[in-house]
Amino acid sequence: MADDTDDRHNQENDEEKSRRELRKERDREDEPEPVHEDPAQRLGDLDEKLEHHDYPTTTEELIDAYGDQELESQDGTVPLTEILDPIDNEMYESADGARSRIQGLIHRG
Repeated sequence: MADDTDDRHNQENDEEKSRRELRKERDREDEPEPVHEDPAQRLGDLDEKLEHHDYPTTTEELIDAYGDQELESQDGTVPLTEILDPIDNEMYESADGARSRIQGLIHRG
């Protein structure tokens, strides 16, 4: 009798796992496609420049230093200035923080 209960429990777990996987896949359909498969490559040459930039830094300082840097977006290639201009002057504590903000803005564009 215990084997039947275990089998039924395992089957329920498998069915629930399948439903969760289907929900995750359905939710991902709404996400925009990445410009590149490797997220670190999304910003191209700017990634290395951000790594060597002095932090903390501001949006204005990034525009002054790299504003002409062309970045790939889902709408084509745009300069960093065009991506950062619409936001207020923000403070970035690290390259990861700046990169994350820029990537988020590219995705919204």
